[in-house]
Amino acid sequence: MAKNQRQRRPLQDEGRTEKKTARERAQASRRQRDRIEENRDRREQRRDRQRLRRQTVDSVRSPKEDVRTERFDSRLVPIEDTFLGRPVGMPTDLPVVIGERWYLGSNQSIPGNGTVTTVTHDTSVFTTERNGYPALYQGSGVFRIPAGLRGIWLITAAVHWSGQAGGDRITYLEFTDNTDIAWIFQDDNSGHALTQVLTTQYIFNEGDEFKLTVQQDSGSSINLAAGSQANWVFMWFIGK
Repeated sequence: MAKNQRQRRPLQDEGRTEKKTARERAQASRRQRDRIEENRDRREQRRDRQRLRRQTVDSVRSPKEDVRTERFDSRLVPIEDTFLGRPVGMPTDLPVVIGERWYLGSNQSIPGNGTVTTVTHDTSVFTTERNGYPALYQGSGVFRIPAGLRGIWLITAAVHWSGQAGGDRITYLEFTDNTDIAWIFQDDNSGHALTQVLTTQYIFNEGDEFKLTVQQDSGSSINLAAGSQANWVFMWFIGK
């Protein structure tokens, strides 16, 4: 009996091994099917997210022009396209410029005996009235700082002398009491036309009055030429 039992034992072991191997193969097959299904689910989810993203982008960035302008500063207003296909724009929050520009509408004769003469600008390009303030220009070449505009001003003036040999040419920016703010000097022995440009910054108080004056001693009168590009003065309020 013992001998027969000992002979049957290897057959039983082989059967158990075959069952275990079959069970492992089945488990491996199920795991493989599960991985395949998981990968399929991931691909489907990825495709769904991509479709949703495309739909969202299309709904937000429509029409095409809006897509282009979103790449740029939101303060820019597209005006036209450059040859590179990029929008050209200008800020919508530009600061308000407060100032005036005047020029001689007709020639003004300056005596040649050294007399200081006020330049009487008579034609405006723009004035502070466009900003709701009284105009600086009071007539007869005098400018006055209005209420509310006390602070730093930038003033630039151009004086164009007709050709006349000999003597000096001087341009002053001065208060109406003849106190100098700034001046520029040049002698002229060439006889050619001469342009002087004076520019300065100054802190003015409300009610201050100033003017542009010139002086020459060539012995003969010289004209200051008329025109917006010849004899002009520009005043810009920089700030408090």
